[in-house]
Amino acid sequence: MKLENILLRLVFVISALLLMQCSNNRKAQLNYKNVLKVENDSIDLGNIKLSDSLRITYKLSNISSNQKIRIKSVGTSCGCSKAYFSDSTISPVSSEILRVSFFSTDKGNFNKTIVLETDSEPIYKVLTFYDKLE
Repeated sequence: MKLENILLRLVFVISALLLMQCSNNRKAQLNYKNVLKVENDSIDLGNIKLSDSLRITYKLSNISSNQKIRIKSVGTSCGCSKAYFSDSTISPVSSEILRVSFFSTDKGNFNKTIVLETDSEPIYKVLTFYDKLE
């Protein structure tokens, strides 16, 4: 009877240690999230004239040390702007330039947005540019 108790306790302790190890591995995996940093996520263009065509750039940086970031999609708030980049994958500790072209069509103040969907934290990154058209 004593031997059975000892074996049962030993199995319980080993099981508990294995569960703790699995939990620690999961926590370690969660700590290695890939993070996308944008140098200036809101740009004031100043005053521009009607029918001007502008090019705006955003520097996107992968500040994680071990995982690539993939840009899944890019959307703009209107047909007057178009966003494009040369590579949809940003290597660890690297940067990529997002280029936006904008053609002004109406007078008045405006605020335009670009939404990036990525596999980083957070999943969505919202960039803006704004101005007053004269």
